Amino acid sequence: MKINFHAYHPILHQDNNVVFLANGNITLAYRVNLPEVFSLSEKDFEILHANWFQTLKGLPGGTVIHKQDIYLKQKYDGRQLPNRSYLAKATQNFFNDREYMSHDSYLFFSWPKNRNFNKATIANPFLKLNKNVPEKLESGANLFIQSVQDAVRFLNNTGSIELQELIQEEALKLTSNYFNGISNEVDTDILMDHKDLHIGDNLYGILAINSERCFADKVQTSKPNSRFTSDEKSFHQGYLDDLGLELHENHVLNQIVYLDDRSRWIGILNTKREELKKSINFGTQNKVILERIEDILGEINRDDQSRIIRGQTNILFWTAGHHFFDVLK
Repeated sequence: MKINFHAYHPILHQDNNVVFLANGNITLAYRVNLPEVFSLSEKDFEILHANWFQTLKGLPGGTVIHKQDIYLKQKYDGRQLPNRSYLAKATQNFFNDREYMSHDSYLFFSWPKNRNFNKATIANPFLKLNKNVPEKLESGANLFIQSVQDAVRFLNNTGSIELQELIQEEALKLTSNYFNGISNEVDTDILMDHKDLHIGDNLYGILAINSERCFADKVQTSKPNSRFTSDEKSFHQGYLDDLGLELHENHVLNQIVYLDDRSRWIGILNTKREELKKSINFGTQNKVILERIEDILGEINRDDQSRIIRGQTNILFWTAGHHFFDVLK
């Protein structure tokens, strides 16, 4: 299968930070300014988690939230440092061309018009469903945009993080870089065989965490950093921060949350409960599943504000000449 990226560009139009995609979806794109690493205490992380929870709770069903963190190995350009004195020159020589991990964070809110986001016609970014941008948005789209803008204003007012609207030039550059393997400065082919994925000269791999069984029964909002924490001082980090700056290779960390339709799942669970009641005597497993479903329904019905969500966390990584296991060590 061959697709010309420029002939089937996934972005149809952009108005401020509202991006109209060729597959019919609408996305609001933001750059995220996060707190400095190790600058938050355990209590600060709990407050940040509560702010995120409050932000996402008010979004309409069907919304897809995608937080993308891009980590790239870069060489520091020390030429802008002062060099008039001996000490300044020594400092410039020390830092110039030193490797470091750059970090850019983005947040995307997508709305697939209440359609099933798993359908190929919605997930495929190159499939053109509409050739023209609608002159007037329907009420559902306006409600989605307003809800996201309200959520962003709330999050910005907390003072914990800052979300900035992604302008058109930034969105186009990010899209082009992503479909060219991020590390490539030119357009190139994506080649995929049975085992490997090649983009340009690099070999790519992906590790997905798509089940809650990959985590413990209870997940903390933060944890002490094992290298720097001592009896006198505790340095806290986010639960998944080890997948960020601690992985010293080019990689992208994607965290995706899908806000399901509450009423739809209540109907599905009620139907499943009635089916299991009829077959409860055909095996002990049916009884266990029935009890679990009744517990979930009870929890949902006790809290009108509860949300049903699905999600996935994955890491995209690449290398030019090493085995993947060497990258992940």
